Amino acid sequence: MKMKTLSIMLASIFVLLFIFISNGMTATGEIRGAIKVAGQPFTGFVYLPGKSVIAKTDDQGNYNLYSVPVGLQPVKIEMLGITSTLIGTCQVLDQQTCMLNVDFKCMPGAVQSCPLQKGVCAGKVQTCTDGVSWSACDYGPYYSQDELCHDWADNNCNGLIDENCW
Repeated sequence: MKMKTLSIMLASIFVLLFIFISNGMTATGEIRGAIKVAGQPFTGFVYLPGKSVIAKTDDQGNYNLYSVPVGLQPVKIEMLGITSTLIGTCQVLDQQTCMLNVDFKCMPGAVQSCPLQKGVCAGKVQTCTDGVSWSACDYGPYYSQDELCHDWADNNCNGLIDENCW
């Protein structure tokens, strides 16, 4: 009888040990850093795509992602009106912190007016492509550095129609 009781106790201990190890003993680390856009703190969300790990940046653009699974993790940001953007990847190690700081010159996906805004160039915009540079301005097929005569349009976008044509 003592042997049977001892066997049951040992089996129970192994089952409890297995449950304890498999629940909550997953290897995780942290990702933290700061995000700035043109030197200003980014306000929005930082997250790991496909995982339930998300954080809101504070008023200085700082963020902390906790309980991040070990491995190479892509990190994205998102804010209202801007599409989700990959800011980098972190190699997360067990109980370690991976630092990921980003300083964009422009917010990826943002638009701004092109420099020339008169004549056929009115309303043209350029897009921040990668956080570093703006796309070229496409002023369209009627734009010309030199005025095209007799078309009654401001082709060189200087505010004058058909100047020097008469």
